[in-house]
Amino acid sequence: MRSSQFSPLALFLQTYTHHVSLAENVPSAMPSSSSSTPSSFPTVNELSKAAALFSGPIEEVATHPEFKWLKSPLWSESNQYLLFSNVKWEDKQNAMCGMIWKYSDANGVEKFRKCSGLIGSGDEPENLDDYLEAGLNGLVWGWKGDGDLLICQHGKHRIVRINVSDVQADAEQGGSIDSSLVTILADAYNNTMLNSPNDMFLYGSDLYFTDPPFGLQLASADNTFSHAFEIMPQNPSIYVISGDPGDNVTAVPEKVLDFGKPDHPYGPNGVIVVDNGDLITPITDFSNPHIEVYSEKDPDVFTRLETEYSIEGENADYPPLNDGATYSSDLNVVFSTSPGGIYMYDASDSYKFLGFLRINDLVSNVEIGGGYLWMTANRRLLRIPLEQKATTSSPSANAGETKSPNSSGASSPSSAPNGSPSSKESASSATFGANFALYSWAAVMSLIVLFM
Repeated sequence: MRSSQFSPLALFLQTYTHHVSLAENVPSAMPSSSSSTPSSFPTVNELSKAAALFSGPIEEVATHPEFKWLKSPLWSESNQYLLFSNVKWEDKQNAMCGMIWKYSDANGVEKFRKCSGLIGSGDEPENLDDYLEAGLNGLVWGWKGDGDLLICQHGKHRIVRINVSDVQADAEQGGSIDSSLVTILADAYNNTMLNSPNDMFLYGSDLYFTDPPFGLQLASADNTFSHAFEIMPQNPSIYVISGDPGDNVTAVPEKVLDFGKPDHPYGPNGVIVVDNGDLITPITDFSNPHIEVYSEKDPDVFTRLETEYSIEGENADYPPLNDGATYSSDLNVVFSTSPGGIYMYDASDSYKFLGFLRINDLVSNVEIGGGYLWMTANRRLLRIPLEQKATTSSPSANAGETKSPNSSGASSPSSAPNGSPSSKESASSATFGANFALYSWAAVMSLIVLFM
């Protein structure tokens, strides 16, 4: 039984949950070779009414030989670029300290900030070489909007804050930043360190974040994922920081949901808050992946959204990962990264299931920006064009400036694929090849939705 200041609605949307078997050692069950390229066009019968949201095929925007486990795409509307995290990126000393990558149509993929899971003051873990995920995870723009970057650090069990203009750029090696310019935003609850902050969402002036123990996985443990739950200093929880604490100030978070000591690896991964105040969190539970919806109106029960699909094809043995989510006020749609791809729910109609966008890979997070739905899928950055211009934001956010990424990851791939960095040319080529298809797609989708 979890304690809560939120209330779940007492509605259970019943569907069958299909999942693939999971080896006892979760990280070793993750893929170790490059994944298949997604099909150009989503499956129409699975998309159902959600087909009306899109105007073209899925594009593989970027791959790179150093991509391992990509997370948390974050769109900059003012500068027209995307940041995203690489939890398991390794430095030259083979420490998995993480990388923030940057993508733009003009410049392709660039390294933005290396070892982002460890930047700022404070000691690194003594057993850093034993950490499987000492990098960063969630990214979100803070209270000041674009440029005010908040970073979930697994390696140092905290959330930090930087101004992107303070990063000394080095597109080939990864930029640097002086430690004095890194603010520790949150690192403890009740004077005990956090587990490994995972995902964030800024709703108005309130910053929500999840804190499962996924970043505590150690290579030396017999069962790395289960062991993380045995050594976690806090119960898996969701917290809130109410209001901007100010420059160079460490906040005191308030606990919103406490998931207790689970009897098996289980906990909140991503987090979003929709217009009506409902808090939504995809639950990472390989035996029963689902999504939980909490409302302030009813303190006793919660809505449970099941996940019906699973990964098919050559990646069918990947675990049924439930990870991140995002929400667009413009569309009033919740997008969740769940087993097999993206699940879409109508936030204006009791979270009625709209459709499924099949990826057939481990999809960690989604973001809306620049006319696209962006997806971090294992070792690839993907996007699909939206029919309607939208942003990932809440109308209650400050002047509409804040954008929220999504969730973060439970366990993760263990090695990089073969391949080379994508560039402006490769992305443009994919787009050019699909130009005629885009118009056909829009026409076909309109007819399908009309006759549903």
